[in-house]
Amino acid sequence: MDVTNLAIQATTGNRDAFISLVKHFEESLYRMAKSILGKDEDVADALQETILKAYQSIHTLREPKFFKT
Repeated sequence: MDVTNLAIQATTGNRDAFISLVKHFEESLYRMAKSILGKDEDVADALQETILKAYQSIHTLREPKFFKT
């Protein structure tokens, strides 16, 4: 999977590309949130908010190769 290409597509409004990116990073996002928050309920809330904010501001991404961060 070419993450940079998907990020470029996502910045232009391609929802499927954004979903593919989120699925690609889902496990690492979960592990990071779990290590910080601990409780599964808190992790789920944090991930939901993070993904929503990322989706709403994807058009402002300057460097697609840094999508994960």
